[in-house]
Amino acid sequence: MSMNSNYKRPQLSLLCDYDNDYVSDDEVESNKQMILAALNEMGLSACVDIVGVTATYSEYAVGLLNEAGKKVKLSDSDSPVSYHTLIKDCGLFNAENIIAEYDHSCGHITVSVPNIKPSVLGLKELLQDATNSDFDHKLLGFKIGRDIHGKDVFFSLAYDSQDYVIAGENDEERNCCLRSIITSLLYSFSPKGMSFIFISFGGATLKSFAHIPHLLIDEIITEPDRIMKVLSWAADEMKRRMHLFEMGIDGKTPCNEVVYNRLVDDDKKLPEIVIVLDGYIDPEFPYVKELEKRLDGLVNRSYGWGMEHEVLCPHIGLHLIFSVKNWSAHPLHFIGTRLVFKTGSEKWSRLWLKGHRGAEKLTGHNDMLIYLPKYGKLTRVQGCYVSEEEVKAVTDFIIKNNELSFDDEVKEYIDTHDIGDCSGVTIIGFGGTMAEWRRTGLGNNALDKGRFIIRCSDGDIVC
Repeated sequence: MSMNSNYKRPQLSLLCDYDNDYVSDDEVESNKQMILAALNEMGLSACVDIVGVTATYSEYAVGLLNEAGKKVKLSDSDSPVSYHTLIKDCGLFNAENIIAEYDHSCGHITVSVPNIKPSVLGLKELLQDATNSDFDHKLLGFKIGRDIHGKDVFFSLAYDSQDYVIAGENDEERNCCLRSIITSLLYSFSPKGMSFIFISFGGATLKSFAHIPHLLIDEIITEPDRIMKVLSWAADEMKRRMHLFEMGIDGKTPCNEVVYNRLVDDDKKLPEIVIVLDGYIDPEFPYVKELEKRLDGLVNRSYGWGMEHEVLCPHIGLHLIFSVKNWSAHPLHFIGTRLVFKTGSEKWSRLWLKGHRGAEKLTGHNDMLIYLPKYGKLTRVQGCYVSEEEVKAVTDFIIKNNELSFDDEVKEYIDTHDIGDCSGVTIIGFGGTMAEWRRTGLGNNALDKGRFIIRCSDGDIVC
């Protein structure tokens, strides 16, 4: 029996339809003439063909012509200019929000031009063909958006990437992306097939998903101590699963989570576990060094597992999704897959996209660049949109029509576990209130160098 067989999925009608009339023929022709005019000013002849359109931009293939009027590759010896010079010197290609790139496969330039009036790609449109299929059992994935060729972009947790970072300077774009990923997964997986743990560093996005039965424990983790305990539990669960898969079903043949679940009885199947971290990680987070260490261990699957087993066990069913504003200060650079929205400068684009520029010229309407390590290149994707109101309709339906079943053992672990050595952080118990502590005159200056948490009756003071 399928782990998802008893799940009452939310109806697609709970999501909204949005206008997808992207670009008119007149606008396409105008963009072609604009590109041709810019090249003519440089004394170059060219032909321009439309590649495709999205909700926020259209893309064109630019081929240069030699004196005989024959299309040539920019790398050819008879080309009138190199692609480096063309991209650098053409005023249009350096304009704001115009992205010009060299396509090595055909030797031409691709030029992306923002639409005059951006449209919206709704999550409902992406899920139309997916909700009645069993792709979730086979590929364990979710849809994220649509590429320039009109193809839906699908990520498989089992085969593409197990961990993701959502980056960019606009909070709403990151929040919308996170909402769409979680909602897409809710349409695919039952609580038995997938469990979430939500960690909030002050972000508000995860509140929209509070109390869904897919939560492993019925709370959004916010307190520093509990965040560290959750990461400890995740490390222990990772080690437990790695041991299971190392032994295999027959006790001697290594497997992974996908194979394991296909061969064992339904009551022994392991759910996918997705840990979502959202918000701004304050540099004053009391356990910041240990936080980095534990996240690094989870991302690199380095808790008690030899590198010789990396190929044998690529998928253990534990994933991390980060939507964290100050990404550069933390170990998220170890995560391969990056979903990057518009940045304020080329510097930040190169930081977030493994040295690639371009994110600084995105349109800012859920338009993103994706870096997937297995392909080693960027893909530009029109991200989808789902509102908080749509999310509420979906989560209300799920909560009303499905049994709540949280994991008491995980909650007990988090309630009682000792977080261990956290890089010299000292906890001082104080029976009074925070105001009373401050009135004693024992401020930060009264303490020796180090990190302290003053545990008061009405909260904690981090020193």
